[in-house]
Amino acid sequence: MDFPDNNFISFGETPEIEYLKDVGVLKRSNFIVLSSNGGDGDLFSRIQVAAFKNNNELEKGYWSLAQPNRELILNKESSELTRNLEVELYECLPIPSPEVSLEDILHFKERRKDELLEFRRFMDNLYLK
Repeated sequence: MDFPDNNFISFGETPEIEYLKDVGVLKRSNFIVLSSNGGDGDLFSRIQVAAFKNNNELEKGYWSLAQPNRELILNKESSELTRNLEVELYECLPIPSPEVSLEDILHFKERRKDELLEFRRFMDNLYLK
């Protein structure tokens, strides 16, 4: 995961972010922002897309965009409607309660890695069709 940071507005480091960095599943790409030009939402979208593009250049096909919203928010420059596929999954994936540790979540993710990769291949094929 990459949770990009910037010099304009920063969320800082939480204990959860520190833990994920320490175990090697999170990095924080840093971007220099000269002005927000269009509001904070646009700023975060541009930074997220920039991090995605940088990471995808290094590891093609291993990265995807995710946001904690009902809809993916992208600025006009980053979105090509002919190349997007939106899928909503209802009650298909387990959502851990707040009491579940990040360590347990990462172990679950590792045990289910093959299934996730197969799901991604299926989604790629669905997109191509």
